[in-house]
Amino acid sequence: MVGTTLNMSREDALSIYGFSTICLIFTQIFGALIGDLLLNNKRAIILGGLLQALGAFILCYPSVSSIYIGGSIILLGGGLYTPNIISSFGKQYLHNTKLLDSGFTMFHLVINLGSFIGIVAIAYIGEKFGYTYSFITAGLVYLISIIFILISKDKNQEAIINQKFNGIQIVKVLAAILIVGFFWSAYEISGGRIYSIPMDFATQKVSSIPADFWSSLNFYCVIIIGVFLIIFWSKYYSSRFMKLAFGFLIGAIAFSIMLLIPEETTEKDVILYIISMFLLTASELYVAPVINSIITKNTNPKYLAIVISLIFLPSRAISYLVGFGNDYFYDNPSVSIIISLIAFIAISIGIFIMIFVNKNYLQQRV
Repeated sequence: MVGTTLNMSREDALSIYGFSTICLIFTQIFGALIGDLLLNNKRAIILGGLLQALGAFILCYPSVSSIYIGGSIILLGGGLYTPNIISSFGKQYLHNTKLLDSGFTMFHLVINLGSFIGIVAIAYIGEKFGYTYSFITAGLVYLISIIFILISKDKNQEAIINQKFNGIQIVKVLAAILIVGFFWSAYEISGGRIYSIPMDFATQKVSSIPADFWSSLNFYCVIIIGVFLIIFWSKYYSSRFMKLAFGFLIGAIAFSIMLLIPEETTEKDVILYIISMFLLTASELYVAPVINSIITKNTNPKYLAIVISLIFLPSRAISYLVGFGNDYFYDNPSVSIIISLIAFIAISIGIFIMIFVNKNYLQQRV
């Protein structure tokens, strides 16, 4: 949009991008309603894949109109695709819910792997042959993705669907949605500082590490930690809310280490940043997949995609409110880290209290 193809102003391009990210939340809710109440998850995924492919092919024609039409179709397709594929994946583990954490961690890892390969491949094709070929590639990949959905078989879940869900499970689902909302909001608030530090390393040349390493650091951490957790959680089961509590504690430690990095970075700060990012990624892997597990375990499968589509509403609402202080956070980057640190500690303590209260309640019931 901002290149020589369309020569759009940066402000206009960013406003379209920002509006698209907001629309994606509502298209996911719409797509989840279609999947759960009308088509079923599998058909919604297939329709979503077809729409995304169509949108990508429309983008092959370079014009402002194709940006709006193709982009809108991709947003609609993504809304159908995303919540329904998460729901469909989670339902495969309902006959053995102890494997949910391991399964969703694998899901999270593969998504990161796919996005990393996609970004590198699409950018390379665009730079080498032109972005028309990038969009053609994206459209073909969308079509290929639905082949695996077509040949997959759904397990019989009639007994699970007909089981009763109690008030405690509803509370767990609501708590999970709020917790993940605060997690991503804190992550977004501190994002300016998180991503400015490696830029300082590159511009000030305080390290011989190439710039490409910093952009891929999170991916490397996800692969290393993710593989370990997939194996570990498939063999050893523990309380999901306890995992969330430890995840926020690990994140708090990561932010504490990041506070030790001064505005004027030096060579010795490189290792501190790598450690903090490793811990922050571990925090993400302790929270994001486990949230999906909690929601899948405690939601009626009939409406699972709908509940999953609501996950990002709290984080967007909080981020919108925080957005009024973006200028202040930009001028005072350490303040955003302190706020995230306090939030992570408070949420971790809150989860521990919730676990304790729930345990006492169950003992009284017995």
